[in-house]
Amino acid sequence: MSQIYYIFMRTTIRMKDEILQEAKIEAARRHISLTALIEEALADSLGKSTIDKDDLQDFKVITFKGNGLLEGVDLNDRDSLLDRMDDVSF
Repeated sequence: MSQIYYIFMRTTIRMKDEILQEAKIEAARRHISLTALIEEALADSLGKSTIDKDDLQDFKVITFKGNGLLEGVDLNDRDSLLDRMDDVSF
């Protein structure tokens, strides 16, 4: 198995207080660090992905035969969907 090493650089940036406060709120909302949020925004701005495609693993998509969703299931209603899932035995 190959080892992956990342090199990080510390830097200082200046930005408006309002933008910094909004960024901190957004990072907290998404449960990510402020650094990760800024890195993601900068990568997006430069047209680059923050995901290293070499780190992605293959996966198998599991499908089934049938007629789609069960009657009464609304994927937009999270609470009723979770209740419905609790009732289903596998």
